[in-house]
Amino acid sequence: MSEADADGIREHLSEYDYQIQSVAADADALEQLRAFQPQLVLLDTARKSFDAFDACERIKQDSIAMVLMVTSLNSLDDIERAVESGTDDFLSTPVNRVELTRRVENLLRLHDCLR
Repeated sequence: MSEADADGIREHLSEYDYQIQSVAADADALEQLRAFQPQLVLLDTARKSFDAFDACERIKQDSIAMVLMVTSLNSLDDIERAVESGTDDFLSTPVNRVELTRRVENLLRLHDCLR
């Protein structure tokens, strides 16, 4: 996902009064997530320097945060790998804002039920 797409997602979700925290896809990302303790994490699978599947596994080990993978990957192998890594839902790119909003709302409701 491009920075412009990521900015559009942040802007769209901020319209719903969600507290948005962006984390760079680097070695410090998981530490930043631990400090922030989000209810929901959107992971971009398109970053070449960042393994979103590994990050998902680590997030799920360390927290009860829900994980929504934003992906252009759609092969059965990719979907299986994402499920095995612990992702809670998928969103294909290009991102449809209505679908994004509904999936975020549903995952946050589920998170509240699991607490």
